[in-house]
Amino acid sequence: MAVKYGVPTFKRTMVSFMEFGERTALAELGKLSKGTFELSEPQDDGRTYNVKVTITDDEFLVDLRDNPDQDDGPTNICRNGTIVCAQMVFKSLTDPDTPANDGSFRPLKVLTREGLVFHAQKRGAIGFYFETDQGFLTAGYTRSLVKPWSLEGRADGSGNFVEIDMADGETQRTAFVSGFDVTSDDVIRVITSCGACYGDPKNRAPEAMQMDIKNGYVTPERVAKVYGI
Repeated sequence: MAVKYGVPTFKRTMVSFMEFGERTALAELGKLSKGTFELSEPQDDGRTYNVKVTITDDEFLVDLRDNPDQDDGPTNICRNGTIVCAQMVFKSLTDPDTPANDGSFRPLKVLTREGLVFHAQKRGAIGFYFETDQGFLTAGYTRSLVKPWSLEGRADGSGNFVEIDMADGETQRTAFVSGFDVTSDDVIRVITSCGACYGDPKNRAPEAMQMDIKNGYVTPERVAKVYGI
């Protein structure tokens, strides 16, 4: 998009989009009850988790500092995982219907401390949110070989598939796979099918096709081949 519309326009658009997210969040935050709300919840292992939430007109503060230290088991979570959970709660309470962006969460503040069960440090086991250098891929997609059918006897859809660019330069394409080993250096693309045609594409208005080209929906070469323009 930066190449298509220019870097200054792209940057202004991104700033505007983030500001829209922040304005929307603040508008909905203003409708919530104000004050400080606390909850303590006993756990099966005898510990107690505590949270304090303070809501003002311009801030949603989640304080998790008064909690147990991380343990040797897998009931810890990293700070990033904690923030994601807080973001989900905040978004559901403010404006769950609009798209989320970084601006949507500017009013949200999350307080933790290092070594906390909600801010585990290295070598603490994490059982809720984690990253790994190696894993495996399992996926299954229909409408890959038998593509979405068209109406009025025209072109079918493109089909669903998964494309894996391996770190060694090999590319694999599949629709059904289970336990396929991947690493953090591999690139996995999930390609979803376009819809099938309805009627003759050559009857599409030329000006509409030019707008599709301008908006990047289709290439001029594809237009010439499929639509005959």
